[in-house]
Amino acid sequence: MKIFLFLLLGLLAVAHSSASALGDQLQFNLDHNDGESAASSTDGEKMKMPIQFQINGETYFYHEKQLSFWSAENDCKRTGGHLASIHTEDINKYVNGVVLHYKSNADRTWLGGYRRESYRYFYWIDGSKWDYSRWGLTENWKKSNRDTCVQMDHRKQGVWVVAYCYESRPYVCKL
Repeated sequence: MKIFLFLLLGLLAVAHSSASALGDQLQFNLDHNDGESAASSTDGEKMKMPIQFQINGETYFYHEKQLSFWSAENDCKRTGGHLASIHTEDINKYVNGVVLHYKSNADRTWLGGYRRESYRYFYWIDGSKWDYSRWGLTENWKKSNRDTCVQMDHRKQGVWVVAYCYESRPYVCKL
């Protein structure tokens, strides 16, 4: 944990100097909840508690349990939030970094972007403006004629990919 915080502080110094040049300040804090606590599910199976972290005063939770997009959104709503919308490259990098810190072999994680079969564009489930994206170079989401949802691919430095919303994945909520 100490090594991670040391590396994180170095990254923050770089991000802070870049953000300060733009007149913007990025604040990042990890809560004391490091996911080591465990709860029991109804069948007695141990589940990790979600990882809580803050960026720019907004609280995020990374959930390792795997749910479909819509089930994950319902879980986020139960805690007063939504699946995470991402609005800057810095926030995208930090969310990706936190997930990889706690699960170094992470594959993909649900974010709050979706497109209904009849829609032409993607939207954030929390209703915020779609003002940033991090699509992978080979992402071909325009050809899909089904409901599709956005996942962050941690194996590819946090680029976004589309997937069918019924897939089960870990997810990130934002309050």
